[in-house]
Amino acid sequence: MLGRGATGRRLDVVDTPTLAAAVALVMAALLLATGCTLTVESSDTDDGVDVGVDLGETGEEPGAGDSPDADSSAGGALAPPAAEAEDRVPVDPPQGAEPVTIDRVIDGDSLEVSLADGSPAEVRMEGINAPELNAIAGGRTCAGEAARAELTALLSVGEVTLTGEEFDRFDRLLARLHVDGHPVELDLIAAGWALALWSAEDPAATAAMFAAAEAGRGWWGDGCGPPAADALAIGATQANAPGDDRENLDQEWVELVNEGDTAVDLSGWVLRDETTSNRFLLDGVTIDPGETLRVVTGRGGGDVELGEDFPVWSNNGETVLLVDPEGVIAAWAFLGG
Repeated sequence: MLGRGATGRRLDVVDTPTLAAAVALVMAALLLATGCTLTVESSDTDDGVDVGVDLGETGEEPGAGDSPDADSSAGGALAPPAAEAEDRVPVDPPQGAEPVTIDRVIDGDSLEVSLADGSPAEVRMEGINAPELNAIAGGRTCAGEAARAELTALLSVGEVTLTGEEFDRFDRLLARLHVDGHPVELDLIAAGWALALWSAEDPAATAAMFAAAEAGRGWWGDGCGPPAADALAIGATQANAPGDDRENLDQEWVELVNEGDTAVDLSGWVLRDETTSNRFLLDGVTIDPGETLRVVTGRGGGDVELGEDFPVWSNNGETVLLVDPEGVIAAWAFLGG
């Protein structure tokens, strides 16, 4: 079902819904479910998260990848949801939803708000992970800018409400946002500018991601231009190692395939999942024409060894991305689930 939509490369998916079922789930979720002045700014924070730092399932460090003097324009055309949101019929927000004022959109999945009582809060949106503003290898990414622009647009078309009571390790409020009762997280995923976290156990969100990928919307297509090399693919995978995965990390692996006729230097390229916790630089790796490289989680048995002490790829559903140095998705696959 899946691959890089813009190039027509497609990979099989194990036990995932059909596109028709995915779209049906998305449409059902959009019928469920949400005052504001918007400002988009850059903040003077660090350039990103070091590879291997565990930031948990909710995503990245506050302001990660945000830097000053940035061009706030999105490098590619935005997908339809932001425009379509202007014409949607408002619905009742979820029970307990609180009206908020948007003070600043930090990036594609975090923002600063004023709560109903006037108190400020930094919010990390639950269930999604947007492209980082800066690539691990350095440099601003079009996808990060586009995700922030999409979120800004979505939040500007109606009354914004928020649900959430828990805080993450960085003291950010973990919350779901709605505009006129419609879920913003689902709109971002449907536009192709956010990844659904499988751990959120939200089938509508996962289905929206499948549909966005299949259609090549946003980050999944050429919204930020073609990748640095368009002949790479994710081949065979073994997310579920024999026996206890934690004791058999050399048998958990993903294969990268060069289907082209020229070698590709993968320096600056990143192999990652849908979270921000698992992102691995492939510096020093070259993949020759027709070659398949096995990337193992552990320290033995592979062409590339990540050297991790804990499983990387989930047995319960996983998104695998190969991202070029500019932050463009070159190949992807959905596993299991």
